[in-house]
Amino acid sequence: MRPYSGLEKEPSIIMNRCIISKESDPYYNLALEEELLRNVDDDEIIFYLWQNYRTVVIGRNQNPFLECDIDRMNAEGVRLARRISGGGAVYHDLGNLNFTFISKEKSSDIKRQIEVIRAAVESFGINAQFSGRNDLLCDGRKFSGHAFYSEDENCFHHGTLMIDVDKSMLGKLLRPSRLKLEAKGITSVKSRVVNLSEICSDITAENMIDALKESFESEYGEL
Repeated sequence: MRPYSGLEKEPSIIMNRCIISKESDPYYNLALEEELLRNVDDDEIIFYLWQNYRTVVIGRNQNPFLECDIDRMNAEGVRLARRISGGGAVYHDLGNLNFTFISKEKSSDIKRQIEVIRAAVESFGINAQFSGRNDLLCDGRKFSGHAFYSEDENCFHHGTLMIDVDKSMLGKLLRPSRLKLEAKGITSVKSRVVNLSEICSDITAENMIDALKESFESEYGEL
């Protein structure tokens, strides 16, 4: 892996990059994601891994007062951030690992990207199933949500991996639509999700990063 150093352009022979943020500030990490999106080279695939400290991230069109408990967030010191992609509100803490695949639209292949994530998760002995367009599940419970965005022929596919998220905080802060919960046959967002560490106690964010890097190289070639 080579370090990222701003907007400099790399030679066209560079095909794959893995960038791991050492920051936990959601505003920095989301801004870097946008910068990478707008400066991705032709035929380049960027795999960006990042973590945020205690933040609710909402989709581009969501009303935060409907999607989360703002008063409780303020009391708990939880930040609010808006991403440029669509989708629902999610809670991030350091028990969550975020991934982003960034490329030109012509080079984007969602099936290959999902395979990178699935293979990494299954390397820990976990059976992962992809549900529709937006979720990865284990035994019917969600551990990974996905969203997509495109702009000026550039695009990204990003998502979460719940490693050891504080689910009690997630349940307190998010306010999913009652109709949405009833349609899915569940009583709360907390009951619908699962941490990967609940299934395999050996999983940490650190060794999942290693597994994802290995899976990315296996699918796309050496970095």
